[in-house]
Amino acid sequence: MATENSSPSEGSVPLDLVRELESDAEKSLDLPGPHADMTHKPVDPYEVYLKFSPRRKKAITCLVSFAAFLSPLASASFFPSIPDVAESVNTTKEVINYTVAIFLLFLGSAPLIWAPLSGFYGRRNVYLASLPIFIGGSIGCSFSNTLGSLIATRCLQAIGGSAVLSVGAGTIGDIYSPIERAGAMGLFYLGAVMGPALAPLFAGLLQQYTAPGWRSTQYLLAGAGGAALVLIFFFLPETWHGPTPHMLAKQRTGKKFVMYWFNPVRSVGLLRFTNILFISLNSSLVLLTTYVLVVPITSTMQPRYGITNAAIVGLLYLPQGVGNIIGSRIGGLYADKVVRKYIDKRGYRRPEDRLYSTLLGGGIILPVSLIGAGWTIQTGAGGLAPPCVFMFSSGFGLMLVFSSANTYCVDCLQSRSAEVIAINNCMRYVFSAAGTAGILPLINKIGVGWADTWAAGLTIIGFLFVCAIIRWGERWAGRSAPEIPLDNPPSGLDGTGPIHHDEKGSRADEPNFSSVIDDRGLRRPSNFTIPVDLTGKELNSSTRDHSIIGLSTESTVAGSTFGSGKPIDVDGDEDGATDLKRKVVG
Repeated sequence: MATENSSPSEGSVPLDLVRELESDAEKSLDLPGPHADMTHKPVDPYEVYLKFSPRRKKAITCLVSFAAFLSPLASASFFPSIPDVAESVNTTKEVINYTVAIFLLFLGSAPLIWAPLSGFYGRRNVYLASLPIFIGGSIGCSFSNTLGSLIATRCLQAIGGSAVLSVGAGTIGDIYSPIERAGAMGLFYLGAVMGPALAPLFAGLLQQYTAPGWRSTQYLLAGAGGAALVLIFFFLPETWHGPTPHMLAKQRTGKKFVMYWFNPVRSVGLLRFTNILFISLNSSLVLLTTYVLVVPITSTMQPRYGITNAAIVGLLYLPQGVGNIIGSRIGGLYADKVVRKYIDKRGYRRPEDRLYSTLLGGGIILPVSLIGAGWTIQTGAGGLAPPCVFMFSSGFGLMLVFSSANTYCVDCLQSRSAEVIAINNCMRYVFSAAGTAGILPLINKIGVGWADTWAAGLTIIGFLFVCAIIRWGERWAGRSAPEIPLDNPPSGLDGTGPIHHDEKGSRADEPNFSSVIDDRGLRRPSNFTIPVDLTGKELNSSTRDHSIIGLSTESTVAGSTFGSGKPIDVDGDEDGATDLKRKVVG
C-alpha cells in the first residue's frame, strides 16, 4: 500500500497508468470508472448479470455470507466472557470493553484499504489475502496473557476479517441486477448479523463447559476462518465485470505482479456527496443502538435477574440476533418489492425509492423497541420476557433499515461499490466503537432507561436523514428523471428504463411485445430467450452478439453518435459521457 504521492518502486506502475488501466477495464463493459463523477449515473448492462446461473449466484452469496459471519462473530465473542477475560490479563471489565471498541475501529477502518485493492486485483484475491490474517490473529489471541498482546492480536483479527464486509457487498453488486439486489444483500448480511447473534451463545457455552474457557472461542474462530479460506480458494470465482485492471497491467508491462499505488483514504472523498453522507450517518446511528443494547447485558440484565451461568448469559443475546436474521430476509425481499412497485408507478428506476422500505423500521419499530427495552430492564416490570421481546423487535427493525441502506449505496455507485460500502462501514463502526466505550459510563450516570431513550432519539435523527434523501437525493446526486417520449419509450429490460403500456394496459417494451419479470428478477419481452452456444452454454457478455437478442449497442462520446438509427438513452444522461444506448432492431 502507498499513497498517491508515493514514488513507485520497481515492479509497480505509476498512478496515472493505473487509472488508465482501470478505465480500460471498465470501458470494455461501458461502465463508469471508479474515478468517475457521482453525477454520471451508472448504467447496468443486462449482459453482465447473466454471467452466472441463478443457482451459482446463490452459492456465491452463501459462501461470501459465511465469510462475512467471521468478523462479527469475533467482535461479539467477548461479551459473555468479559469478567473472565479481564481476570486472565489482569485488568478490569471497563478496559476489556475498550478493547472491543478498538476492535470495532479497526474493523471499520481496514476496509478503506481492502476495498480499493479489490477494485484493482479483484474480489477473490482480496479474500485470499485477508483471511490468513484473520486466522493468525485468532490463534494469537488464544495465546494472549497480557493486555498488550490481546489488543495487538485482536487488531489483526479485525483487519483480516473486515475485508469481506465491504468487498462482499461489491461481489453481490457484481452478480445481481438492481431490482433483485436487495434480497441478495439481505442474504449476504444474514451471515454478518448471525455473528453477533450466535457468538455470545457459543462463547458462553465454551466458557462454561471447556477447560480453556474463553480461549476455546478463539480456536473456533481460527478453524472457521480456515474453512472459509479453503472454500473460497476452491469454489469462489472472480465476479469482477470483465478483466481486472491488474490483469491488463500485467499484459501491458509483461510483469507477473504489478504493485497498486493508491491513497488509502480516497474512499472518504465519497462523503462529499450529500446522499452518501446522510445514508452513512443513518446506518451509523442505527447500528450504534445494537451495541447500546447488547454491550451492557452483563452489567444490566445479568445482575437484575440474578443470572450466574455464562451459557445462560449467552442466551440473553439471542433475541436480538434472531430478530436480525428474520429481518435481513424479510427486509431484502420487501425492499425489492418496493422498487418494483415504484418502477411500475413512475416508469423508471429511481434509487431513492428503495429507501421507502426503511421508514417503518427506522421511524417506528426501532425507537419504540429501544425505549421499551430500557425501561423494562430498569424497572424489572414483567420479568425477563418483555426486554427479550423488545430486543427481538429491535433486531428486526434494524435489518429493515440496513438491507436497503447498503443496497442504496451500491445502486448509486455501482463502479465503486466496495469503496462506498467501506466508507459506510467505517462510519458505522466508528460510531459503534464510541457507543461501546461510552454506554456503561452513561448507564452508571443516568440509568439504563434514559440511556436507551437517548439512543431512540438517535434513531429518529437517522430516520430524518433518510426522509431527506428520499426528498432531495436525486438532486444531490445530480440525476434527473429521464425524459420519456410518448411515441418512442425506452425498453426497461434491466429495470432502469421506463415501462411502456399498450392500449390494453399490458406492459410492453414496444407496442407488439409483452414484458415479464423473469426468474432472475429482470424485465424482458415475454418471447425473449437467453442466447446459448452450440453446447447449450449461456453466452456471456464477452461473446454475446447483441443482434442475437434483439438489441444493438451504440456508443456516444462527447455528444457524437456512432452507428445507424435513433438511439434510446436508457438512463437519461445528457452530459455527453460515454453511455450505453439501446434500440429495438427486431
